[in-house]
Amino acid sequence: ILEGGVLGVMRIAFQNMESGGIDATWSKAIEGLRHAFRRLQQINTAARARRNVQRHYDLSGDLYRLFLDEDMQYSCAYFEQPD
Repeated sequence: ILEGGVLGVMRIAFQNMESGGIDATWSKAIEGLRHAFRRLQQINTAARARRNVQRHYDLSGDLYRLFLDEDMQYSCAYFEQPD
């Protein structure tokens, strides 16, 4: 954006979507393509799943020892009173 800001860009986009802008057919087609592209990006192949597991779960025990108790357990519960 060379002049103005994001709000100005959004105004132009919405004005172009009104009469004389993108008609409903093109808008639906664009939305369909966007949805299809997003679905393709989300395909979880075996290789991608393996890579995700390595990145998120194959971490050293030293990291977990920083925030887990002696039994390597944790709880996300919150109690206002100890009882």
